[in-house]
Amino acid sequence: MRLPKSIRDNLRFLIAEVGSQMANLQFYFDTGSDNVAQRIMDRSGYAYNLKMRIHNSCLGQLSRTREGDTRTLALRAAESISTDIERVAELCRECIHEMTHLKCRKCLKPSQYASMLNRVIRGIEMVEPAIESNDTDLALKIGHIEIQLDRDYRKLLKRYTTLLTRKIHKLCTISLVY
Repeated sequence: MRLPKSIRDNLRFLIAEVGSQMANLQFYFDTGSDNVAQRIMDRSGYAYNLKMRIHNSCLGQLSRTREGDTRTLALRAAESISTDIERVAELCRECIHEMTHLKCRKCLKPSQYASMLNRVIRGIEMVEPAIESNDTDLALKIGHIEIQLDRDYRKLLKRYTTLLTRKIHKLCTISLVY
């Protein structure tokens, strides 16, 4: 089913906005530029407003549909997709916020995050073609990205937890000596 033009357009703008945020986050990881961080934080309302436009348009369309109408599923899917994509923008801002607490950025290695960020960017870029062509295989590829990201996240979490445990153990050993 083809989505109404207002929903398609706002979804396209949302995808572009979040893609831009992801590119800026990637650039921030590489450079640590405060200007880039500020640019991400300053655009906090744009993705949210686009998501809300999509939700409102879907709600308006749903109010005019009858029970059993095939458009209902597509409209609900558009709402869900816009919520998930807007959440990515929110996570970009959370990354920037958390990184401001770091005393030493050297412990973060941007190369470890680059492939993960690239996967998210590619996934976001696949959303519009998947919707436009009603391509289930492409939608499944997008879902597979989440599985890969989760696997990579678990590896990084284990690595950082191990490093922290070693550091705490080392500090405790030093304390016992004194």
